[in-house]
Amino acid sequence: MRLDEYNRIAEELPDGLPDYRGAVLSVHGMNTWGPWQKHISPVLQDYSIRHIPVDYGYQILRVIRPLTNRLLQLVVEKIVDAFKAHQHLGLPTAAIGHSFGTLSIGTALQWTPELVLPRIVTFGSILPCEFPWRRLMERGQVSRVLNETCQRDGWPRRARLWISGAGPSGCDGFTREPFIDQEEYEWTDHSRLATEMHCRRVWIPFILGVPRNCA
Repeated sequence: MRLDEYNRIAEELPDGLPDYRGAVLSVHGMNTWGPWQKHISPVLQDYSIRHIPVDYGYQILRVIRPLTNRLLQLVVEKIVDAFKAHQHLGLPTAAIGHSFGTLSIGTALQWTPELVLPRIVTFGSILPCEFPWRRLMERGQVSRVLNETCQRDGWPRRARLWISGAGPSGCDGFTREPFIDQEEYEWTDHSRLATEMHCRRVWIPFILGVPRNCA
């Protein structure tokens, strides 16, 4: 029996559901298996946050135009499935996205009005700087966004050359809005923020909506 199946059965038993504080889904980028998702799972568990890592495999060619929409459709379906799994448990669901994962989360929100992800973390983001976060907030899908950027990260600027709909928000940030927190880092490049320590110190307090060091 697979672990996820065992956990599902355990949660369906009387008094089998842990006392979660919330839930999060994470989506990795291209050209990787997303090992960071596995590294942060125990940390999230330490804070009683249920985590579903959305995994779509190691992808290179399928993100290149005109194949982007096919891959996006696949990942969007996985994101919606993860959301429904948390929704079934009555848990508010946050999201953490990296690189192509940010484009996937943004697309999922635009394509699926019933998808509600109140708090979203993006790093190495390839969403356009003018991504319509305000419209999504007004539709009740999003309440706060943490966008972590690095000017030394060249991938967001290059991504728009071969990925349909991509933009450099992982370098230049999003159009300023009061509900978007933007933090710039100098040496983190494209993916070095994805550590257990950073998750504990920054992402978890943001997801829970509490001051840092108070999670």
